[in-house]
Amino acid sequence: MENLSRRDFFKLTGAGAVAAGLAGSAIAGHANGADPTTWGSWEKEMLGERFNRKPFEVDTPPYRVLGRTRAVEYLSPTQNRRGEAALRPHFNVPDGMTVADYIRPRVNMNDFGATPLTVIDHPTRGAELRNFYQRLRDEDGYDVWAEDLYHLFVILPRQPRINNETVYERLLVAAFNNAIATHNNHYASRVTSLQSDFDGVNQTQYPVLNPANMSRLIKKMGYLFGAPIVRIARLNHDFAYETHPGGRGYARGERVIPQPHWQYAIVMGHPMTWDGLDGAPLWGSSSHGYGQIGMTAGRMAAFVKSLGYPARPNDPASRYEYVMPPILVDAGVGEQGRMGIVITPEFGPNFRPGIVVTNLPLEPDKPVDLGIKKFCENCMICADHCPTGAITRGGVKNISGRGYEGWQVHIGKCHNSWQTVPGNGCLVCISVCPFSQKSNWLHKTARNIAVRDRTGLSHRALVWMEKTFYGTNPPEHYHYVEGSRDMSGVVKGQPWFFKTEDFLGRA
Repeated sequence: MENLSRRDFFKLTGAGAVAAGLAGSAIAGHANGADPTTWGSWEKEMLGERFNRKPFEVDTPPYRVLGRTRAVEYLSPTQNRRGEAALRPHFNVPDGMTVADYIRPRVNMNDFGATPLTVIDHPTRGAELRNFYQRLRDEDGYDVWAEDLYHLFVILPRQPRINNETVYERLLVAAFNNAIATHNNHYASRVTSLQSDFDGVNQTQYPVLNPANMSRLIKKMGYLFGAPIVRIARLNHDFAYETHPGGRGYARGERVIPQPHWQYAIVMGHPMTWDGLDGAPLWGSSSHGYGQIGMTAGRMAAFVKSLGYPARPNDPASRYEYVMPPILVDAGVGEQGRMGIVITPEFGPNFRPGIVVTNLPLEPDKPVDLGIKKFCENCMICADHCPTGAITRGGVKNISGRGYEGWQVHIGKCHNSWQTVPGNGCLVCISVCPFSQKSNWLHKTARNIAVRDRTGLSHRALVWMEKTFYGTNPPEHYHYVEGSRDMSGVVKGQPWFFKTEDFLGRA
C-alpha cells in the first residue's frame, strides 16, 4: 500500500464507501420498491428523457470497427430462414409436400449436425442458404444448420401441444397480447408498399429553418406520442439488411439500400410492463412494448409526412428492415449489453425500439459511453440464467463477421428456447438484468452511480444486491416439461392479473 498514490487511495476508498453505502441501504431500498409510486409512471415518462446523457456523450460510438464492414444478411434473423414459408424457396420441394416431409428421409434424426448441407438442393436458391450455414460454421463455430433442423423437426411439432395443454393457465395473458396486437395489425396493413412511404405526404414541403430546432421538435412530438426515449441518428446503411426477405413492396432478395431519401433515423423506445416481466419466461411478453412502439412509430411517420417529407416506420408490426441495436447505439440511446440487447440508463434492456427513417433535415445526437461494456464484462447474471446458454460468457468479437465488435448471442439457441415454453416467450435475460429492475430508490441510486464509476467497485456491489435481494435460478429452472402443466419455472412469480383461476372457471 505504501506505493499507492494519494489520488488512487482516495479514488479506491471513495468507490469502496459508495459500494458499502449501497449495500447498507439495500434493505430500505428494497422495501421502498414495494411502493407503486416509485415504479415510474407514464405521466413522468411523457415529460421526456429521464436521464441526462450530455455528460456521457462521445464523438464515436463505444464499439470498434474492425476493418471492412458489410450489411446484414437477411438470413441472419431466425424468422427469415425458419418455418415453411422461409425455408421453401431454398429446397426443390414438389407441390403438395412440406419441407419437413421432403427432406426427412435424408436428415440424420439422431444427430442433426451430421446431416449434409447438400440436402438444401434448390438449383438456384439452395447455394445461398448452404453458404450462409457454412460461413457461420467457419467464422463463428456455430452449427446453425443443426439448430434449424432441431427447430423444424422437434420445436415446431411441440409448440401446439404445449400451447394447447396450457390454454386455461395462459388465457388472460393471451387475451392481453391479442388486444395489443389488434390495433397494430390494422396499422401494419397501411404500410405494406413502397408507395406507402409517400402516401399522405403533404404536397407542400416546408423548408426546415434549423435542423437542431427540428430535432428538438421531433423529440417533443415523440414524447407526446408516448415514447419516453426519442433520439436521432444519421442512418448507417451497413445496419440495413443486405437484401430483403420480401414484403413491404420488395421482392425476396431485392436490395433495400441505398434509398437516397432515407438519411436519418428517428429512434424511439418504449418500456415493457415490469409486473409481466417478473413472470418471465411463462408470463413475460414483448407484446406490450411492441404494441406501444408500433403505434408511436406510426404516429411519428404521419407527423413527418404532414411537413412534406417521406417517412418509413420500422417496428415489429410494420417489419424491421434495419438491425436496431447499432442504430440505437449511434443515437445515444444506450450501449449493447452482453445479452446483445441495448441497455439504457432509464429502463435497462426492458424496452422495445422502433425507428422512422426519413430525409427530414435533422441534427443527429451523439452516442454515449455509460460504462455498460465494463459492467457487463464482470456481471454474467444474464448468462448464468439463460435457459440454453445462448448468451456467451466470453468477450466481444466481430459480430457475424460484419466488421463491428460486440457480444455475439447464439440466436438459434435463443429462438429454440423461447419457443419451448407455453406462449412462446422468454425475456429471462431482460428480467434478471440489474439495470432493468423497477425504479425504486435503490436501483435509481445504483444505476446513477454505476454509470459514473470507472473503478468497477460499485458494479460488483450492484451485482451482489441483484443476486441477494432478487435471487438466482439455475438455467434448468426455466425449462417447461411437456405434459406437466407446471407453470412455476419463472424468475420471480406469476403476475396476479394473469392468474386465470382467480377470475374465471374452466369451460
